[in-house]
Amino acid sequence: MAPRVTSRTPGRTSGGIAYDYTPGPTSGPVLLFLHAGIADRRMWDDQVVALTPRYGLLRIDLRGFGDSDRDADHWTHVEDVVDVLDAVGVPAVHVVAASFGSGVATQLAIAHPDRVLSMVLAPVGGAMLLTMTPSLSAFIETEEAALAVGGLDSAMEANISAWVVGADRTESDVPAGVCDLVRTMQRRAFELADRISAPADEEDEPFDRVSQVTAPTLIIVGAHDLDASLDAATRWADALPHADLERWEDVAHLLSLERPERFTERLTSWVNEHHP
Repeated sequence: MAPRVTSRTPGRTSGGIAYDYTPGPTSGPVLLFLHAGIADRRMWDDQVVALTPRYGLLRIDLRGFGDSDRDADHWTHVEDVVDVLDAVGVPAVHVVAASFGSGVATQLAIAHPDRVLSMVLAPVGGAMLLTMTPSLSAFIETEEAALAVGGLDSAMEANISAWVVGADRTESDVPAGVCDLVRTMQRRAFELADRISAPADEEDEPFDRVSQVTAPTLIIVGAHDLDASLDAATRWADALPHADLERWEDVAHLLSLERPERFTERLTSWVNEHHP
C-alpha cells in the first residue's frame, strides 16, 4: 500500500459535510470519490497519492462517516454531495465509488444526470444490492446481534470477515494494513451511528429507474465478494444502458484497497477514455 495521506487541507460545507479538494489542470477531469459503508474518505489515500496533480480530486465523508459528524433535518446523501460540488464550484465529475458509495453515486446519476460524466463502481453495494442471499442475511443478523449488546468489536470483526476477507479466504490473504485501516474507519462509523438520523431517501430503490442512468459506467467486482454483490453486479451491468462489467479473481469487496496500483491504472484509462 502507498503511504497514508496524513496532512489534509479539508473543507466543510455549511451542512457539515467534510471533504478534500485538490484542483487539477485547467479544463481537466475532476474525480469525485465516494467511500464504502465500512470506510470513509481515507480509503482513497492511495489514489490521491498516485493521481495528484494529474486530475482534480474531490473526496467526501458522507454524513455519519469520518469527519462528517453533524446531523441535519430531512437530509439525503445525494443532496449532501451536490452541496459539496457547488461549494467547490465543480459542475460535473467522474464518480469513483465503492459499495455503499456506489448506491449514492447511482442515485446522484438519476437525480442529477448533468453532474455525472461517468461512473466507476468498484464494487456495487448499498442501495444497489438486490437480493437478500443467505450469506448477506447471516452477516446482517450477526452484526445486529453484536450491536444490540454494545459489542462494537464483534460487529466490526463481522464486517471484516464478510466484506474485507470475503469468501473462501482468511485474513492472511488480505494485503497487510488493509484490515486494520478498515477497522479504524468502521469503528468511527459505529461511534457516529447513534448521532445521525436516517436520510430522507433511505428506502429509495434506484433499480426501478435504471434506464434513467445515462452516464457510461464501469462495474468491477471481486470473485471473493459476497454472492449478493456478485448478483447485483451482473444484474446492474445487464440493465444499465451503457455499462461494462469486470471480475477480478484475486480480491473481495474492497478491491481498490487490495490492489491499489491496478485499480488506479484501470481508473486512469477509464477516465481518459470517457472525458469529453
